[in-house]
Amino acid sequence: MKEFTVILYAGGNNHLSTNLSIPKCLLPIGNRPLIWYNLQIIQSHSSSPLLILTSDQYQQVLDDYLSSLNITYEVVIYGQDHESTSDDQQQTEDKLGTLDILRSYYSRIRTESRCLITCDLFGKVNLTPLINMFRVRDASLSMLLLKRTTSITNGKESIVQPGEKIKFTTGYNIIYLNNLLNRLYECLLFLVF
Repeated sequence: MKEFTVILYAGGNNHLSTNLSIPKCLLPIGNRPLIWYNLQIIQSHSSSPLLILTSDQYQQVLDDYLSSLNITYEVVIYGQDHESTSDDQQQTEDKLGTLDILRSYYSRIRTESRCLITCDLFGKVNLTPLINMFRVRDASLSMLLLKRTTSITNGKESIVQPGEKIKFTTGYNIIYLNNLLNRLYECLLFLVF
């Protein structure tokens, strides 16, 4: 039996650059698409099944790229919006969040433990120590947090972000599964610097 199902979230819209014609996961970084770097990290755990979540609008272009690689994967397609009814029975469209998408496709995850990776992960990251600590401590949740990079301008620290300038809030989405209660939780962790 496989120990982990690796879930690669490769379909969200980039709220900083809304005028992209290709999915964010296929943006070129160093002559390779961003998803390539994540797939290199995942290939080091090649015995794990790979489930790629993407939106229906990016299915074809992502499938074209993935078919050129020598990897085994399953693509799960989801719609960007879902209909919900409010108290006055008026139907509205809500944007699906990561947790909504995971909840919808929970039945396709065939292992007890999951490793959720977003396509925003970039660089050389070794997940082996994190996975080993997860095993040794019999943890319910393990997460990898990296230091945020900042630039120093005029003696003050400023956060460099491309795209539209919006108010920046420091926060992390943490999604975990409680095996005892068999429930999926989402927490939002805010760090103040």
